[in-house]
Amino acid sequence: MVMIDMGSVDLSAPNSPLYARVKNALERSNSWPEVLRHFGMDQKQLSGKHCSCPGCGGKDRFRFDNKDNKGTFICSQGNGEMLAGGGWELIHHITGMNFQEALPVVAEILGVEKAGFAAPLPMRDKSGPAAPSHAASPSPLAGRKPIAGSEPFAGCEPFAGCEPFAGCEPFATSIDWKKLDETTQKRYDYLRRVARESARMDRLSGKERDLALGYFRHRGIDFGQIGWPAIFFHPDLPDRQQNWRGPALIVWMTRPMDEPQAMQQGRVVGMQRLWLDPDLGKPGHQPINKGKAPIETAKKSFAICDGAMVGSRAKLYESSARPAMQVVGEGVETVLSWLTLAARRNLHPDAVDACLSTSQLKTWRFPGQIASRGENLHILEDNDEAGKLAVLKLRSVYPEATRYQSPVGNDFNDYLISFSQPQPRSVSCPAMS
Repeated sequence: MVMIDMGSVDLSAPNSPLYARVKNALERSNSWPEVLRHFGMDQKQLSGKHCSCPGCGGKDRFRFDNKDNKGTFICSQGNGEMLAGGGWELIHHITGMNFQEALPVVAEILGVEKAGFAAPLPMRDKSGPAAPSHAASPSPLAGRKPIAGSEPFAGCEPFAGCEPFAGCEPFATSIDWKKLDETTQKRYDYLRRVARESARMDRLSGKERDLALGYFRHRGIDFGQIGWPAIFFHPDLPDRQQNWRGPALIVWMTRPMDEPQAMQQGRVVGMQRLWLDPDLGKPGHQPINKGKAPIETAKKSFAICDGAMVGSRAKLYESSARPAMQVVGEGVETVLSWLTLAARRNLHPDAVDACLSTSQLKTWRFPGQIASRGENLHILEDNDEAGKLAVLKLRSVYPEATRYQSPVGNDFNDYLISFSQPQPRSVSCPAMS
């Protein structure tokens, strides 16, 4: 479950006196239902029963339980990855507004202070003028030896300073990289330990290489056409909750507020682990779980603290600090599938990000040093309600972005797999304004 805790959000900013007044007003009465009505929630969604989600749709994935009159909710997002939080997080889930943007609107609704807003506003891009350009650097994960004990966060002080709330990242949890609290430090140490025991896929050989490549070949993804992404392989990763250990693929999650050079500086907020079928790639073996390990939850996220992965992404490819073509989509396999299709049309973007959920996709942002209305942004859209809503909200921030939708199935991996049919077909990656 992804649980966003307002206790981990930095409220020492100039807005904190206003927050104190709003908090007092909320605590004096059960005001969250009335506040949330202003953000589009109807009586059914406020009833405490399972129903469609005001943020990502569906039929019965959402429930508003309002524990301790804090506006709490829970939502499965349609993919089984549970999202939970309080009223502020629910506003964010519905509108994409970050805390600083939602605060004066809620103040206006409660009559705490005239904040100059007549109605809830969509998230705005507050990126200022472009900062001096940063020289392009090689992939921060490059040059690693297979399964050797080298550091993936290349050679820099792990807690180099970062600025909380840099730019306009939505609901970004404040992380003091110079001094992590005890629990966060333990989780961060585990992240680093996994990294030391892992190797980039392009450095693998023998059975380990066959195992890692077998998973993607089963999905039609061809690294010979698209190049090697920043995906790592762990030969024997344990999962105590499921009493399992085995080979796993790993992507590292970073946030735009921690750029530039988040990976090099060790500002990594989490990872996604995908345990593989250990017999994948063996002659005659038929995968029964699409190449995943035979366990209940083969794909799991891990964050160093609550809310750390909000707005994060896995940077699969990056050849320029200021990309001419930035691609982002939900799901590593979906993004790699689109790249495989695009390569057949000689289309090669210079920066590619994968989000792990629709919540991450709709809160995706360029780093603060890049001012953009989306003219260089290309968004991959899944053919389901949650995916469409996520893209709609992201394009409200980047109105000039181009979106791509698979003409077959739910996503671009479905489309890519459809080409395994024997009849010849032409490749199409339709772009829609």
